[in-house]
Amino acid sequence: MARIIVSLLSEHPIPNILFIKEMGFDKLLFLTTKEMKLKNVFENTLSALGINEAKNIIQLLVPNDDFQEIYLKLGSLLNSERNFIFPNDEIFVNLTGGTKIMSLAVYGFFRDYRKVKIVYLPIGKNLYKQIIPLESRDYPLKSRLGLKEYLTAYGYEIIEANAPEGDENFISKRKQMVYEFAKLYKDEEKIGRAHV
Repeated sequence: MARIIVSLLSEHPIPNILFIKEMGFDKLLFLTTKEMKLKNVFENTLSALGINEAKNIIQLLVPNDDFQEIYLKLGSLLNSERNFIFPNDEIFVNLTGGTKIMSLAVYGFFRDYRKVKIVYLPIGKNLYKQIIPLESRDYPLKSRLGLKEYLTAYGYEIIEANAPEGDENFISKRKQMVYEFAKLYKDEEKIGRAHV
């Protein structure tokens, strides 16, 4: 029996990263779209998690708006060639990311699975809500991200270096990086308070 975390990738990777850190895993299944693939969301998520080797990890490319196609692609993980999901596996599905169609298809596919928990992480709260099995309860998230993990999740590379005194180019680059981070944080604030 394996513990499998199913995540829907989107421009906001933090809920997926927090949930994966919180629950632990044997296997990871990421549903992604062409748009998220072009933005390297999968790679950035793995980097933020500190995962260098993609063993027991699948990135499943799905359309963002075709319920039936998403459902069929999920079904392909059960066939004899891929054998990624087995009947006794414990499945945790995080519906927080992705598109609404992706969430509906994933929910429909896994909701009657024998050992499944389907969850949602509200933006700006350090908790997850269990949807399936039906239980009106919030679960607090104990996991937190450091600044390096947070920046890595959004594709920033952290380079530790000492600048020579008076190096205006270095200082200019640092100012630009701080400006971009502040803008990213401000965008997060519009959606909900970011807790990192």
